[in-house]
Amino acid sequence: MKRRALLTTLSGSILSGVTGCLGSDSERSASQRTTTEPPTKPPTTASPTPDQTRTQTPVSRVNLGVKNESDRGHTLSVQVTQADETVLDQSVDIGPGPGHSMSIKPDIVGEGVYSVVAGLDTGTRLHYEWSFEEEDRGLEIIITSDGALEPRENESIELNDESLPYTVSGAKDIFIPPRVVVRNESNDASELTVTLEHSGDQFFVHTFDALRHHEISAGPVVKSHATYDVFVETADGKQSTYEWKLGEYANYPVLAVLITESGALRVGCAWPGTAVIVVENNDDTQHEVTATLTKDDVVVTETTQTVAPRTDHLTVGFPIGDEYELTVATPAGSTTVPYLACNSASTKAEVQLHEGVPTVETGILSWT
Repeated sequence: MKRRALLTTLSGSILSGVTGCLGSDSERSASQRTTTEPPTKPPTTASPTPDQTRTQTPVSRVNLGVKNESDRGHTLSVQVTQADETVLDQSVDIGPGPGHSMSIKPDIVGEGVYSVVAGLDTGTRLHYEWSFEEEDRGLEIIITSDGALEPRENESIELNDESLPYTVSGAKDIFIPPRVVVRNESNDASELTVTLEHSGDQFFVHTFDALRHHEISAGPVVKSHATYDVFVETADGKQSTYEWKLGEYANYPVLAVLITESGALRVGCAWPGTAVIVVENNDDTQHEVTATLTKDDVVVTETTQTVAPRTDHLTVGFPIGDEYELTVATPAGSTTVPYLACNSASTKAEVQLHEGVPTVETGILSWT
């Protein structure tokens, strides 16, 4: 195996308590807390001396935004304070998701500790202590699919390596070269290493320090439409492999590495989502329809719904973006087709029911 490895460490700990394991790690939890009670006032630090002021590196821009992963619109109120100063007090309306996002304030500037209090029109509230130093930082307030509020800090880092993004001889260029994005939704910080290979040529090895409520984007990593082998291993021994297929439809791809809320490790071409399947019932009676997604003959997710005459919809969730098989079944028959769920392309599936027997027509939806 040829080896041209970029061996570095991308460490969320350089942000010194921006995010981290709550409760079990005293150093991190002292500077990052998510609670349901009003947050305590952050300590006031002494003003810097003139010499200290000259040596500090200012933050250029820090973004605060909201992303709605639920299927209904919401009104979100946000208050941000630093010490005794109110930085933001605003309410915004955001449309239904999943994935609908918007910026609340694009220019919160300066190092320090911010107290963020967010509230939904449903009464759900979030208290979060947001701390950063010299790096450009972003905070997204996530409205989850079940209507909860969660914080997610974002960091984007460029890899200053002349060999990246990796190019495959004779292959076409990707319109926007993709990045590796690591997201930790668990209660514990995790160190993990991502390795990329193409035809035995190992060209990328990178270690991420993934803190809780933290998303790190690194890259770009590859430039060519090709198939890459991905290997991910955590410090505590969890492993995952993935065949990352970037066909000519993949103009806006991403490599998504996810530590789930339960601590499971998943790798794919998009974040978890929902497949929406249009069903045209051409009969005069309702039918019970089951939609199943499988991967390597293992059932990933399944949903059953009663479909009335005329047009209806089936929804089935997927745990990570990938290539699946979709089976649509009724008591009268079943049909199985390939189903792609990726960031830059997905399968459009339409089901026709005739005398209760399903047929499925599919096509690829992609950004071009």
